[in-house]
Amino acid sequence: MRLRTALRLPAGVRRCLSALCLAASVCAAAGAQDDTQTLLRELQQEVQQLRAQVERDRTAIETRQTDLEQRVRTRGEEAFSRIESLEGTEAELQRQLELRVPSYDALPQSAAQELADGLSLTERLENLIIFHGYLRSGFGSNGRGGGQDPFQAPGAPAKYRLGNEADTYGEIIFDKEWSPDRKKPQFRGEVMIAFQTRQNDTFDVDNDVYLVREAMVEAKNFAIAPDWVWWAGQRYYDRHDIHINDFFYLDMSGYGGGVREIDLGCCTLDIAYLGGSLEDVITHRGVLTGHHLDMRLQDVPAPFGRAILWLDLAIRPGGDLPDARRVENSRGAAGGVIHIVEDVLGGFNKAALLHGRDAAASFSTSLSDPFTTLDATRQTLAAEVLTVQPADWLSMQMAFVWRSVENDSIPDSRVVWTSGGLRPILHLTEYWALAFEYGADHVDNDNLGVAGTLQKFTIAPELRAGNQFFSRPSLRAFCTYAVWPEQFEGLVGGPAYAMSTDGFSMGCQVETWW
Repeated sequence: MRLRTALRLPAGVRRCLSALCLAASVCAAAGAQDDTQTLLRELQQEVQQLRAQVERDRTAIETRQTDLEQRVRTRGEEAFSRIESLEGTEAELQRQLELRVPSYDALPQSAAQELADGLSLTERLENLIIFHGYLRSGFGSNGRGGGQDPFQAPGAPAKYRLGNEADTYGEIIFDKEWSPDRKKPQFRGEVMIAFQTRQNDTFDVDNDVYLVREAMVEAKNFAIAPDWVWWAGQRYYDRHDIHINDFFYLDMSGYGGGVREIDLGCCTLDIAYLGGSLEDVITHRGVLTGHHLDMRLQDVPAPFGRAILWLDLAIRPGGDLPDARRVENSRGAAGGVIHIVEDVLGGFNKAALLHGRDAAASFSTSLSDPFTTLDATRQTLAAEVLTVQPADWLSMQMAFVWRSVENDSIPDSRVVWTSGGLRPILHLTEYWALAFEYGADHVDNDNLGVAGTLQKFTIAPELRAGNQFFSRPSLRAFCTYAVWPEQFEGLVGGPAYAMSTDGFSMGCQVETWW
């Protein structure tokens, strides 16, 4: 009690002390708040710096990724281009090694490998020659034990071919590319040798025929027009045909040069100068020659598909022969449209309507009888071919042709050919099939004074490399029966059926392309 009394302060002093304590507390709190704000600002600055660093790192990573992707894409394109050029590289490399070594088969494996290792990839590409072609061959007999003769209507330019081909025919093709680098101008050459022989003695060379069908070079990928394809030489030129009767209704193959794939935006343009000659007909102008300016618009947009528009301007200068005969001058034009519909029941449909007159009436560069007045000649043609594969076990091609040829300067020269046929194939397995073919050719031939219809039926079991209509090779046996009217007696079936109105043949055949 005495202590409390001794420490008791006056009321005024106690109030002053309380006020001082409160002020000190407020100052301390204010100082702590300032420190907190400073710390927050520092933390915000650090966060902003970290965000900026992360953004810089992300940008650097994206730039690096883009650069790597571009490098990978570029190298992938280069590798793919090289792979495209290396079709059958290993086999073709062996062909090149054979050229270097007289007897490649006699080399030990180590020596062959050493030679292969000595060739760089560029050398392999530059020396690569690609081999491909077409071949059919077989043997058949007529129903009387003699040799097979085809059944073809008189005046018809084609016949339905399954079990109805009595020859060996082939096309041997060699392709050569000089520029393996796809970024540089590309050059490609092609040589084709065709051969044909009848079913005679293996060494019967007197009846063998050998022809050069192609000898040309293409060039493309030039900076001035990278998509244009320049060419010159002899070549098959954009031919259009029907497979089941081997009828090429537009075939301007020949000698010349031109440019293909000129981009017009909606389509492309092909222009070519083409020609042919008859070396055994020589006038005061020289060898009789035909000249053609062929122009085609490709991939023209059309209902349900695309179209090809064709125009041919032709001239055949005539002249005087040493024996006083004369070949008349001839000019002409031809044109037409080919309509293509793709992806029809697993196949395609192609329809054509063509008309030509005078020097362009043949739809080809070949020259006919030079003493025929071409300025009175005309041809009209309509054709359609449908190839389908509605199921794995069934494929088929159907065809129709109507063709009229006439020369007003020759009496009774009109020949009208109407043709229809189909070849269904039952694919029993992936490799075994049963093929049927029916074809009817009706001919009104004023020149021969006959009119009638030839019908042909064929059944052919096949061993084939796949279950598509165009799968090849195809090894087949066949039986063929044909019937025709009395007006065609002596004009169909060869000597065995000269006095008959029907005939039979059987045999075997292989057909392939590669």
